[in-house]
Amino acid sequence: MIRTVIVDDDLRSLDLLACYLDDIGGIDIIGRAGSGFEAIDMVQKLKPEALFLDVKMPDLDGLAVARMLSEKGEAPAIVFATAYDEFAVSAFELHSVDYILKPYDEERLRKAVEWLKKVVSERQILKEGGRENSLADTEQPAKGGGYFNDRISLKLKDRVQLFNPSDMLYFQSKDRTVFAYTDKGERHVVQSSIQELEESWKALGFIRISRSCLVNGRKIKEIVPMGDRVYDVIMLDMQKTRLPVSRRCASALEMLVNPD
Repeated sequence: MIRTVIVDDDLRSLDLLACYLDDIGGIDIIGRAGSGFEAIDMVQKLKPEALFLDVKMPDLDGLAVARMLSEKGEAPAIVFATAYDEFAVSAFELHSVDYILKPYDEERLRKAVEWLKKVVSERQILKEGGRENSLADTEQPAKGGGYFNDRISLKLKDRVQLFNPSDMLYFQSKDRTVFAYTDKGERHVVQSSIQELEESWKALGFIRISRSCLVNGRKIKEIVPMGDRVYDVIMLDMQKTRLPVSRRCASALEMLVNPD
């Protein structure tokens, strides 16, 4: 069981979150706080392993709470739970575990708890090994996404979600909207440009194949020559998605075939 404090200035939201977490299991709620300052005091006294934290509160907002706890070296693993999506980037810059939006979706909350369990377990292993788990050294990319361990965050149309890069197939811009496609056949609207995504994801093996498309180089099944420095790529999905490569981006693709 993960010793957890939940924080929200809305009592109804606090009760609802507690009910969801109780149904999901694995969470031991050892304290409830209704304000930012109360949350800091409770964390210092109870030493929880995790903190579910609202963002907008009247005295001290959740971002300030997380920042102050981090500066004191007392920050538990934090999941932000809020009705406002515009603070997601700031939340991940503070190395939060996850960022979930109200009204709560139980399945989404369940995924956050599953990831929280992994993070708390990793912290415990590091602590027992005599090392402090400092997330301050985690690499932070450009605003197309934020890293957390082996996952990277994306701001979607209605939420922020963490993805394993190996599950992502490609990003494509259509009619001024950017879509993310996974190898499970999922499609998500992404609130980032292809250029921003390229800056964030290129270190993970993603290759720009055209002005409107960024693909996972590890998910390319076949490169099909179509003419003089003109190619199509066929992806490793059930549909064998075929994507055109522009001449301008051909050199990056050719390096896969002829790395020397």
